[in-house]
Amino acid sequence: MSFLLRNEENYGGAKAVNQGILFAKASARYAFFLITMRKWIPFSSEKLVEFMEEKEAKGEKVLPFL
Repeated sequence: MSFLLRNEENYGGAKAVNQGILFAKASARYAFFLITMRKWIPFSSEKLVEFMEEKEAKGEKVLPFL
């Protein structure tokens, strides 16, 4: 499941990331941020989730939301 958060005005990147983190903390296990300077590859989010879950299954640390 994915969500797109959009503001009526451009408040800048920092505020957008903070809004995304707050939203994700309430409704998601992981959050990925698409930065306009980056290219998103199809199925990238699935690969990232697999990576995080493999680390957790091995008992390795993954970064939680703060």
